[in-house]
Amino acid sequence: MMKGKLKKAVALVTALSCVQISPLAVTEVEAAQDAVSATKSGNIVTIGNDKLSREFSISDDRLSTTKIENLLGNSVFTPGENSEEFVIKTLDETSNGAVSLEEYTTSEGNSSQILDGITDTTGNFWCSNSDDMKLVVNFGSEKEVKKVVYTPRYDNSAKYNCTGRLTKLKIQYWDGSAWQDATVGGNAEISLTTDANTKPDAIELDETVTTSKIKLVGIESYHWQDANRNKFMNVGELDVQDTAGTTVLDKGT
Repeated sequence: MMKGKLKKAVALVTALSCVQISPLAVTEVEAAQDAVSATKSGNIVTIGNDKLSREFSISDDRLSTTKIENLLGNSVFTPGENSEEFVIKTLDETSNGAVSLEEYTTSEGNSSQILDGITDTTGNFWCSNSDDMKLVVNFGSEKEVKKVVYTPRYDNSAKYNCTGRLTKLKIQYWDGSAWQDATVGGNAEISLTTDANTKPDAIELDETVTTSKIKLVGIESYHWQDANRNKFMNVGELDVQDTAGTTVLDKGT
């Protein structure tokens, strides 16, 4: 079974590359009939057998062919500088269809419940580890974002004042190369209600941003012990909306 998968991998990566390798085509097809191995050393992956070997670089989240070696013909082909590369997209394991969560840790609850659409957050929440108050929502493609709806964890006794309830945060968006601060009322630091009985209002950004992901960065948060305030971050439910108030989260349903 594994051998079959590796044979398919050789065929797939050959088809993907846009370099000129026609003299090797017949040899590569024949090579796929023999035992194929795949090895990884640092950022270099090599797939091949005793007839043909192909070397790939996966550095900087990009896939590119660095060398093709015809072992039977004792020849080596090295792609030129302008050969096409392929961006490698790694999705976090916590994903609902196209949208996924990244750059987070968990001390309590379950991150899969953040985007499940259940607004009753009694026992349905996620909370970060101490001193790690951040969470990235990757949309899977570019979206127009105007509002973020943050619902904290709710408890029948503590109400919304549970460990990690955000009272001040930043919302950042990815501009393709770096994180930028979104603003509300001209301020990058956004204050939320601290009333235990009140759910925060939807956060409406000053400007609509077009982005493929946003990051919530906690600045201040609740804890029943003063020494542990501003260390944890919880989310019961999260929604991201466009100017019409329609969710931009494609959950693959």
